Amino acid sequence: MTRGCRFCQNPMDADHGVELVLDLGATPLANDLKDTRDEAFHAERYPLTLLKCGDCRAFQLSYAVDKELLFRNYHYATPDMHSLTRHYGRVHRFLKLEPDRHRSMLEIGGNNGAFLRTFYGPRQPFLKINVEPAMNIESNVGDAQHYRTIREFFNHALALDLRTQHGAMDLVIARHCFAHIDDLDEVVKGVSDILEPGSGIFYIENAYVFSTIFGGQLDQVYHEHMSYLSLGPVQRLLGRYGMRVFDVSFSDVHGGSIMVKACKNDAHYDDDRVPLWLLAEQQHLFHEVDYTFNKRAQRAINELADMFFDLAKGGKTVDLYGATAKSTTLLNAVADQAPRINIRRCYDRAPLKIGKFLPGTAVPIVAEEAMHYVPPDFCLITAWNYADEIMRREKWYTEQGGKWILPFPELRIV
Repeated sequence: MTRGCRFCQNPMDADHGVELVLDLGATPLANDLKDTRDEAFHAERYPLTLLKCGDCRAFQLSYAVDKELLFRNYHYATPDMHSLTRHYGRVHRFLKLEPDRHRSMLEIGGNNGAFLRTFYGPRQPFLKINVEPAMNIESNVGDAQHYRTIREFFNHALALDLRTQHGAMDLVIARHCFAHIDDLDEVVKGVSDILEPGSGIFYIENAYVFSTIFGGQLDQVYHEHMSYLSLGPVQRLLGRYGMRVFDVSFSDVHGGSIMVKACKNDAHYDDDRVPLWLLAEQQHLFHEVDYTFNKRAQRAINELADMFFDLAKGGKTVDLYGATAKSTTLLNAVADQAPRINIRRCYDRAPLKIGKFLPGTAVPIVAEEAMHYVPPDFCLITAWNYADEIMRREKWYTEQGGKWILPFPELRIV
């Protein structure tokens, strides 16, 4: 790493207690989809190693790929899924925004604006700003009197500029992008300066390291996910910039996520529950998790490799459902164990992905409708966090005898 721990600045070396959690070797970038099979087979690879800080015990990658390479041309657009719509409602209830006090909002890495579109006012329009660096993602934040999409990476300088133009923000949102940031200090410093004193809320939502580790979700480890969040390290990071966590909750979205509300230290929000969550993490979260995760990850890889081998040996066809970032980690790890696995294709509904090839394994990505033409005997749902919704949508496949493979939390056939 070029710097210390992203949360506490502790040097990230063995002399300072850093521990190796998982080493997946050199792996292609998760969303580096290619136009040809040959390009996909020869996709550039980067070290993918998960470490644990010896001081604050934050989980994070040892190597940071350049953000321009990761996010300027991005192949993920927030999908229209019923489960996400329900989750957005839960987030609104958790935030408990007051219409007369929380009218301006900024989302860091807001992608296509799907979450910002859920905010609307019957009498007064919201000011909504989407700071999204991807140049190829169409952003629509919905009907508003004032709205902007800014094609930049959020940082301190941009925060100061936006505050000059629009004033302080009542709500700053970082949904499933906080873990994508290498220089967290630069971003949190910007949030602190643009957040409204006294009442402003900084909302962070990301996969919770507890769920990732104990769910054996090794496919959550990829180069975009530079950090794996828990409450203690986040509290410590925010504290350096005059902020604090005042409420926390959890959701099953994306395999288990932590939801955090933070504010500036001068805000009058009660934080009675936070010390209890911090204590629970200290007592339970970090007990032998390194060993637990490594063991479960290796078992998941080996079991799926064995299953693919047995299905191929029996003449069964296998396809994938969901050209997810997670699939890159999982398939390349399995391919290292069983290089002769034969997966025909991957089904997806995102126009950005259809017609391309998964990096490393070169599995072609086709439209979901193609599944109807020559259905596979087995279909691995790599978008397993949407498995129930996918299986309901493709009920015909089960009815005609097709079998789903679900990789997590335990490998099983449905």
